Amino acid sequence: MKGLLIMKDNQILRAYSIKEVSRRINVPAGTIRQWEKDLNGVLIIPRSKQGARFYTEVEIAILKRIKEMRDKNLSKEIIKDMLQKHLNQEKQPVMEPWRLWKNHLNLRWKIS
Repeated sequence: MKGLLIMKDNQILRAYSIKEVSRRINVPAGTIRQWEKDLNGVLIIPRSKQGARFYTEVEIAILKRIKEMRDKNLSKEIIKDMLQKHLNQEKQPVMEPWRLWKNHLNLRWKIS
């Protein structure tokens, strides 16, 4: 998995295509796209100027969490609610969603 280097907020990040992410987390690309639709407003995937999705380690970590929750048979509504609550815990004004997620990746979600 090669990825592409991108510049975001004065940081150089490695970005991956949906195909690369699909292989990495063992989830079909169509499922990842569906999660983006189902979790609209909570799961925000950045896009290039041409409209192609790209994924950094931040988005990949979120997708892995979603996969874990789906593997536990949690509904998309419950997952969306949990992700939204997680985002609201330390909502900071004018902060991009991906940066907020980056600040919270180490937080463990309790899933029973």
